Amino acid sequence: DFNACQVAVSMGSVDMAISGFSWLPTRAENCNLSDTYHAGDNEDGQTTICLASAGDKYADAANVEGLKIGVQGSSLQEYFAQTQLPDAEIVVFQDLTTGAMQLRNGDFDIMACADGNAAAIIAANPDMALTGFDFVVTEEYTDNLILMKKGNDTLTAKVNEILAACKEAGVYEGWYDEAKALAGIESASEISYDENGNPITE
Repeated sequence: DFNACQVAVSMGSVDMAISGFSWLPTRAENCNLSDTYHAGDNEDGQTTICLASAGDKYADAANVEGLKIGVQGSSLQEYFAQTQLPDAEIVVFQDLTTGAMQLRNGDFDIMACADGNAAAIIAANPDMALTGFDFVVTEEYTDNLILMKKGNDTLTAKVNEILAACKEAGVYEGWYDEAKALAGIESASEISYDENGNPITE
């Protein structure tokens, strides 16, 4: 569970958590944060998906009355939903696979996720598509970092040393490309809409 990883770090039951974490005020307050690393374009965009049958109904999600948005607990997407869609009803799910199942079951109207995760979900679920609504993402949210227990400065310094070596070796992009291939992202069909709301799949 994504949230449990963060709790485990803050309580000291694990030394660190590495799970695509972005900078958030609460994380900076409760944990030691490593230097950032950029593992491909997954975090560069934060988007929403819906059932493909909904067409472009949620393209302007901020104006949808009574919108329900599914977010992974304690994620960057939850933070964006809270701050950028204050009138939406937020429904928290445990992991992305469960979230996709809940979207299909109608537990919420749209599901928030990082661009790369959205592509992987759509590749595995052809009945789902991008809504056309994206969150505003500023630069500080596009990199990942590692969480460590507050005050564990010795470990943080060592982790930063290793991150610097990995950056210098240029390994992240290669790892990310391999991960995309394994997730089927390269074959994901993107769906957009014309001015009449008709899907464009070519």
